[in-house]
Amino acid sequence: MEMVKLESQKDYLSLKNSVDDSGFLTLDTKERVIATQLDLIIMSGLAFDLNRNRLGYGRGCQEWTNPPKTNNDIPESEYDRKLDLILSPNQNF
Repeated sequence: MEMVKLESQKDYLSLKNSVDDSGFLTLDTKERVIATQLDLIIMSGLAFDLNRNRLGYGRGCQEWTNPPKTNNDIPESEYDRKLDLILSPNQNF
């Protein structure tokens, strides 16, 4: 995941022109922002578990070819990081 600095709604709307055929951003001109400078990250996912693990939309799209076998646990790897908080309509984790 690459972070980019957006200073206005115009910057955000300009991202539509920077999406490749797979739906990923291809940004060469936007200033990158390191994660320690971010106040909030909102991310989507295919599934979440009660341990704050997330099955997301990885660049390799592995989750499309290897979905979890149950609804209870999301597979983890050494590269995964637990989310600080998961908000849902019924419960926060």
